[in-house]
Order: sequence, then C-alpha cells, then structure tokens
Amino acid sequence: MNVFYPNADIDRLFRSLTGFGARQFQIETIQKILHRRDVLLRAPTGAGKTETAIAPFLFAQTLNLDFPNKLIYIVPLRTLANSIRQRTATLVQNWSKLYRLNRHLTVTLQTGENPEDPRFEGDIIFCTIDQVLSSFLNIPYSVGRGSANVNSGAIFASYLVFDELHLLDPDRSFSTAIEVLQQVKGISPCLLMTATLTEAFANLIVGKINGEFSQVAGADLAEIEGKRCRMFRAVSNPLTASIIINDIQQNSRRRAIVICNTVAQSQGIFQDLKAADLNGDLEITLLHSRFLPEDRARKETYLQATFAENWLDDGKCRVLIATQVIEVGLNITCEVMHSHLCPMNSLLQRAGRCARFSGEIGEILVYRSFQLSQLESELETSDFEESEAETTPQKRQNFLPYDREICELTWQVLEEHLQSERVDRPVGFRTESEWIDRVHAAEDALQAKRRENDRAEFDRKFNAAVFRAIVALLMT
Repeated sequence: MNVFYPNADIDRLFRSLTGFGARQFQIETIQKILHRRDVLLRAPTGAGKTETAIAPFLFAQTLNLDFPNKLIYIVPLRTLANSIRQRTATLVQNWSKLYRLNRHLTVTLQTGENPEDPRFEGDIIFCTIDQVLSSFLNIPYSVGRGSANVNSGAIFASYLVFDELHLLDPDRSFSTAIEVLQQVKGISPCLLMTATLTEAFANLIVGKINGEFSQVAGADLAEIEGKRCRMFRAVSNPLTASIIINDIQQNSRRRAIVICNTVAQSQGIFQDLKAADLNGDLEITLLHSRFLPEDRARKETYLQATFAENWLDDGKCRVLIATQVIEVGLNITCEVMHSHLCPMNSLLQRAGRCARFSGEIGEILVYRSFQLSQLESELETSDFEESEAETTPQKRQNFLPYDREICELTWQVLEEHLQSERVDRPVGFRTESEWIDRVHAAEDALQAKRRENDRAEFDRKFNAAVFRAIVALLMT
C-alpha cells in the first residue's frame, strides 16, 4: 500500500509540473490513482483533465512509489492522440529538468497512421482504442502472432487512461473497453475521463468497474467558470460567408472558428469565405481529416500557437474552418464559434474551443443549416470524419452524419434557452450537464438496455476471440 502524501505535497508537485496550483478535484483524483483506485472523472472542457491524468504517473516515478512503470493513454481518435502526445512530451521534458528520474522517460505514439511503438515499449504510450482492444485480445494490428502476448502483457502492467469516453461507440468499442477494465481490475489502475456523459451513464460505468465517481463542484467549478463567459444562441437563418464576415466586422472579432459536420461543408464555406474576403482582411485556415498527416500536424501546430491563450492582437482576424476533428484535443480558443447543429454532447465539446481560458468572453452560434454557393446535394459516405466511422447507416438522415432525432432534441433545448431570461447569461457546467441529460439520457437508457439484452452474445464473441488468440499463440 502506498503511503499517504499530504494534499499540500500533491499541490506542490502539480505546481512544478504545470505552473499552476492543483484544484481540489485534481488533488483528490491524483490521490485515488496513486492508491490504485479506479476513477471516472467528469469535468468541464478546459479544466485540466490531461494534466490530472499524467500527474500520478510522474509523481510515482519521482517518489519511487509502488505504481506501474508504464502509462497507456487511450483515445478514440488519431488526431486526439497526436495532439495530447505533444503536450505530454513538453510536460515530461519540463518535469525531468526539475526532478531526478530513475531513467529517461520515452513518450511514444501508436496509431495506424503513426505506428511508432508497435510493442508498447515506451514509458508513456498514446494510442487509439482499436490498438488497445486488439492488443488485449492477443490479435494486435501492429505485430505478428509470435509477439502478440507482449502487448497484452503490457496492458496488465500499465496505468490505463481512457480519455473522451463519450466518443466510444456504445454498442461496440465501449462494451469491449468495459470488459477490459473488468479483466484488469485490481491489477492495472485506471482513470476514465469525460466532459459530456450523462449522470446516469457515468454512474452505470462506475458500477461496472467498481470504481469511484469524481466530478468538479463547489469552489473548483466557481474558479473555472467565474472568470470566463460563454453564451449560446440558436440561429434559424442558414449560415453564410457574409454572416461570418458581418459578425467579424460588427464585433471587431480577432479569432473566429466555424465547425461543419462534413468535409464538403467545410470546403464549401472555406471557398465562399475566401471569395467574400475581397480586401484580404482575413487569415483563413481549413482543417479536416483528409489532409496528409504532415500537413495536418503543421496546421495543428500553427493553430495551437495562433488560437492559444493570451493570443496576440495585431488587428487582423484569424478564422479557422474545421470539422469534428477539433472537438477534442486541440487546446485552442476563440471569441465566436459558428457551428452546424449536432448532438448536444458534440456541441458542448465544440464549445470547449470557445472562451476556453480564464478572463475570456465567447459566443457560440448554432445553425440548422449552411447556405453555400458550391456544394453537392448528395454527400458520399467518405465525406464523414473518423469520429463517425462506426455510426450506423440508417441514422444518416438530415444533419449528416448525426441522428436526426437527437439533433432535433438539441435544437429544442437551444431554442428554449434562446427564449428564456437566461439567454444573455453565461452557460456553465451545471447547465451543460442538465442539457446533456435532457438530450441524451433516454438514448443512453435504450443503449444500456440493448447491451444488456445482447450480453450473452457479446460474452460468446469475446470469449471466442480470446480462445482463438490463445490457440494462435500456442501454434507459434
């Protein structure tokens, strides 16, 4: 059993790591993880969840605690893995300058796009959910059958972090991930993190993994939200390039983000905005998943500098036009966000890139439709981003690629807010949580019921996969 470390010591170490003091929810979460208690953390976007996840591993290394010597940080999207990997490498570098470590810590990336660490040999490994689940089942994508058990063993010997849990497919990767967590219970400590799960769904997960539920409240929440202001408005008129330009001119905007549901929409609004910017007053950037990896990495580096906290006002407005790829991971901010209507959990993730930091004021404008000068009426399946790869075809109706009913429920909540006396007040985490529950609670309950009904079939397939993997290992 690890010795107890006073909260003041955790705060001191956290301040050394990040440059700012730890909030109470961060101290409590770090203490629980260091004592090998599994935790589900629900906190607002921009609250410091990534730093909270990395801290226990670095603290344990420095203090020589009884704790796994490897951290596997699992994310649902490739773009998220790359972004957080870069941030973590900087944290590790800064930490190693302040504290003596037993060895140099290697931060690696293992995705289909960047297979740097196929055998999970790094100290801190960032990977996608498919890499971990296939490795756990002894059928890793990255190595041959003869080495398959190496990756599986690494999972059992690691501290596991599952980030942005809400993005996992509820019928497939989510069920398998929960099974993995149940299998490693008592062996590998785990931290699950989200900003947009419903209360009921979060409690369901905690019950399944026999873990603890932590969320931001009280003084922590007041501190996070008290110095920033984020407002929402539903807009019935279609979004056009002229609306974006008029908003920039009328409000002297310097940072604006436009988020589209499809690649084609992002390309269309990009072309329209370029054509409408007759005087070249705007610096416009387009980002979606179809760019080559090196081009996307270059763009992300530029964005995280240009749309960063305390960005420099040189009198020129920067506009980012993007798709769902920026919903998570990118630590950027803006003064105004124009978003196509999407499910509430996705919308609030997008909103986390507006007025993200202390002292900022931002406005999120949500549109039912876009009006573009050039856009094919029928979008191909390939137009969807990777976050929608597992979405069932029958759900691709209006508001592509999202479920129409969920989007309509989201719109209903936003319209009610628009007509209420609270429309000009900041929307905080408590209100966001209420919105999430109103829109997604019924859907979550139906999905949970479906998973329960399909449990026997899931167990059969899971056990069969494990058996096939064992047979394959014995035959090598």
